[in-house]
Amino acid sequence: MDSDKGAFKKYISNDGKLEIGRPPKEQEICEAFVHYTLHKSNGQLMVCDVQGWFPILCDPEIATLVVESKTAGNHSKHAINEFSNAHKCSLVCRNLGLSSL
Repeated sequence: MDSDKGAFKKYISNDGKLEIGRPPKEQEICEAFVHYTLHKSNGQLMVCDVQGWFPILCDPEIATLVVESKTAGNHSKHAINEFSNAHKCSLVCRNLGLSSL
């Protein structure tokens, strides 16, 4: 989907999978954001389903271990594990003071 904002892109899906072929700097920033949410919650939740017209992002999901959610988008432990296994910290993560997952 294109608009006057450019092409709509998905960076991280609701099951924690990283999308391939996105502009590297955009992908690094989006992954660092998700990593930050995981870090700040002590591994209990993360924002995922990161998508939009960078830097305008919309319609996120939250994968959580804290609350039993019956929503279709909450892949909880699976999503957190998927992201944690695939994510490679970048300079953006290091500048945020995040340690490797």
